[in-house]
Amino acid sequence: MDRRIVLVGLATLAAGPALAQSSPAPPTDAPAAPLPGKPAGPEPAPAPAMKMAPPTGGGVSDASNAWMKKTMAAGALSLAASRIAVTKAKAAAVKQFADFETAEQTVVADILKSRMMPDLKPIGEVKPPNDAELAMAIDQKGKDLLQKMRVMKGGPDFDRAYVKAQIDGHHELLGIQEDYLKGADDADDTNIAKLARGMIKEHLALLADLDKKMG
Repeated sequence: MDRRIVLVGLATLAAGPALAQSSPAPPTDAPAAPLPGKPAGPEPAPAPAMKMAPPTGGGVSDASNAWMKKTMAAGALSLAASRIAVTKAKAAAVKQFADFETAEQTVVADILKSRMMPDLKPIGEVKPPNDAELAMAIDQKGKDLLQKMRVMKGGPDFDRAYVKAQIDGHHELLGIQEDYLKGADDADDTNIAKLARGMIKEHLALLADLDKKMG
């Protein structure tokens, strides 16, 4: 199923004015001769222009819609937490992971937004979601977690709490991708889910190593 909008338009050619005659105009009391090949009589009204519209049968399937919403919710929490960790994490490796996760989830959020809003004009730059947009996708449990992270002091305890939250969140994200891929019904969404699954597994390996080093 291809949900990309195909815009189809037909240009209507307007009839131009009659060609100027190089010979003198006929007497006013003589009727003008019709143009060759053109029947005499009143000018027919032009056909109305066709309106551009998306193809019928499009839309987002229930499976794709559920997958996108769940992925955006879990990704929004990971992105919001990583934005906090970028400024508060003390261990260099944890701070680096927070930087990577922030960049990755920003791109994922931008891609999913374009999938859910296909009328948006494609642009080459990535537009990061603001805090208000993230908050709309995060449930109360996630908001409580973020509030705890905001009031924590930077240090080993914060780093461990962030890494644990990321491990839990990545397992949730992995499950969302795998659940969708079992019954995938859209080529574009399937490819996105496959790419996301691979990146999530890589991040889980990095997080396991961080968790082991911190003890």
